[in-house]
Amino acid sequence: MRFEVPQPHRRAEQGAGIGHRENPTPRPEDIERLRELLRAEAEALRAKNFPVDDECRIDPEAFRGTVYSDSAIERDHDAVKRMRQEFREDEGKVSEIGHILEDAVTVAFNKLWFDKRLIKVRTAEYDDYVNGIDELIIDTKTSQIIAAVDTTIIPESKGLKLKESINGSFSVRYGVSLESGAVNMGSLKDIPYAIITITPGDLTRFLRELSQEPPSPFIENLGRKMLDQLAKEMGQFVDLADVRHKSVYRNARAIFTEMQVGS
Repeated sequence: MRFEVPQPHRRAEQGAGIGHRENPTPRPEDIERLRELLRAEAEALRAKNFPVDDECRIDPEAFRGTVYSDSAIERDHDAVKRMRQEFREDEGKVSEIGHILEDAVTVAFNKLWFDKRLIKVRTAEYDDYVNGIDELIIDTKTSQIIAAVDTTIIPESKGLKLKESINGSFSVRYGVSLESGAVNMGSLKDIPYAIITITPGDLTRFLRELSQEPPSPFIENLGRKMLDQLAKEMGQFVDLADVRHKSVYRNARAIFTEMQVGS
């Protein structure tokens, strides 16, 4: 079976009259509105005892003295500083759009899509840099971690990593999970991996329509396409994974497929 790198939804972009016919750069006022919504979602997550900062990113400080020692936390902070400096030269417009994309998808998952069944949190910077995982998706119905996510506007840059790592062990050091409704903190292993892709044009339109209530047809349709994308990826992984990893992708596929039926 041939693995297909997930592609952005160009049909939605072209139908919106944006993309190659319009500058897809988000407007400053749309970005500011997104930041406001992100901070509100962070407050809501903290009210549920998720240890996140104002960007919905897992905060390693919450693990200090309970899960990891002071010295371990400091070593991780130092590692992040070194890696941040190494990547600084590569930071640019694509990186800026990438950060906006992560914020947008986080708000959409937690506020707009799937009847709020899924919770999406951004990983700690350590796991972003070291383990290459941008976000975690948690299913509140089953309490399962159903995906470790890498978001991108350039799917071709992620495909090789995904194919080479199909039977790898995706893990995060600063993880959160649910058990009987309570939030647990600690490392997580063998998490199903997925790529989320959105074109710059679709991202721009998403931001422009973000303030509409109820959500616009475009935003609702983008959520359904996102669900289709995730279900398809997990289905491909079931066929490609070895015996050890088939079950985690099969479970994730079952959840996404069930949600497709109800969407």
